[in-house]
Formats: sequence, C-alpha cells, structure tokens
Amino acid sequence: MSIVNYVAVLGAAAWLPQILQWIYSWIVKPTVTIFPDRAVGIGYAAYGPIFNVKLSIDIDKKDRVIDFLKVELSHESGTKHIFEWAIMMEAIGTVKNNKIGDQIIQRDNIPICIKLNLASLFERTFQFLDEKLTGENKNHITQLLEKCSSLEMSLPGMLDRFLKSDEVKDYLARTKSNLYWQAGSYTVKFYVHSTKKIKQNIIKYKFELTQYDIEQIKQNLEAIEHIFEAKPCRWSWIYPSLTKML
Repeated sequence: MSIVNYVAVLGAAAWLPQILQWIYSWIVKPTVTIFPDRAVGIGYAAYGPIFNVKLSIDIDKKDRVIDFLKVELSHESGTKHIFEWAIMMEAIGTVKNNKIGDQIIQRDNIPICIKLNLASLFERTFQFLDEKLTGENKNHITQLLEKCSSLEMSLPGMLDRFLKSDEVKDYLARTKSNLYWQAGSYTVKFYVHSTKKIKQNIIKYKFELTQYDIEQIKQNLEAIEHIFEAKPCRWSWIYPSLTKML
C-alpha cells in the first residue's frame, strides 16, 4: 500500500466514529415515560370538565422537545374523552403563615412546548381540558359576559331579567348536560407528541369516582350561575387516588 493510500485510509477511519454516530442518531428513538402523582384533581367550571395532575416525565437516549400532551379518560361504561394540556403550573415559592399554614406561590403558563433532557426529570403540574367543549363554552360565555357588562345593571330588575333570558338559560342548560363525570372506574392513559421521532412507554392508570363525588362536582353548576352576578365562586374539587393498572 502506497503512502497516499495509507493516508486516505486513515482519513476515512477518522470519520468512522462520526458516521456511526449519525447512523445511531437516525435509527435510535428515545423513549418517553410519564409518571403521574398518586392523586388527581377532578373538577368542573364554566369552560367544562377539568383534569389536574402533577407529572414527572422521563426520556432516555437523547433530548427531545415535546409540543403536545394529552390524556385519554375511559369510563367503565365505554365512554371516552380526550383532554389536552391547557395550563402548566410551576411552584416558585412559599409564603409563611402561622395562622392558616404555608401558602404556595405558583406561576401559571399556557404550554407551547417543553424540553426533555437526559440530565433530569421534567416535573410540573398540568391542567387538562376537554378542548372540544372548552372552545364552544369559552366563546359562548364571553359573549354573555360582554352583554352583561353592557347592561345597566343598576336599574331595578335588569339583572334578574338577564339571568332569565333565553340566552343564559340555554348556556346553563348546556353546562349541565356537558357535566359528563359519572360514578365508576376511569382508565387513564397519557400521550405525548414531538416534532422528531420518539417512542412512548404507555402505562395505564385508574381512579374511582363515587356518587357522592359526582354530587360534590355538581355544586359547581350553581357557582357558574354566580359568574354573571359578579359574586365570588367557590368551586368544589374531588381528589381521587390514581393507581397503576397491572
């Protein structure tokens, strides 16, 4: 072998590790695993059903950007609903209070994307909403609130007439029919999406709602009526245990 050929072979060999790394990066897909907290928050408000949960999200092999997160809830009766991430909550501090206990200060953000890396778990509390209902209800209630604010509510009987109008009755009837939480067992599955290829280790979880829980959530229907009266709303929440399915 001539010296020129020998140098050429050495040069090609120098590129081999980089080439192998390119092939590895192209072939290997990182795996995402979601670990939820041991309890979830179940609620209902003006925009519809709410599902809150704290998540720890792990990824192996390489970093990835996640641009969508959803949860699938399946009731034992066969009904299924998809909730999409709407708010990401991050604890940023604590205020000491000897009378009522320490108060956690949190920052709420509308999630766009999150970065998962190998160095640490990504951990946040997420609020998931049924986006199909949320969009419809948000537009409807916004229009009603704008109309309510434009009326001369100081005039005797004006607020009462507004609350008894067909528009408000129709909205309240829809919020009542959209409260689809029901007693029984729910199966929970989390899904993520990335702009690049990933695999997901999907683990099933479950929680139970009792009829008493449903009655507690239904109290929020009365709170929704108070939105138009500019009264403080006290929302009822249920916190069932979330367990891994075997």
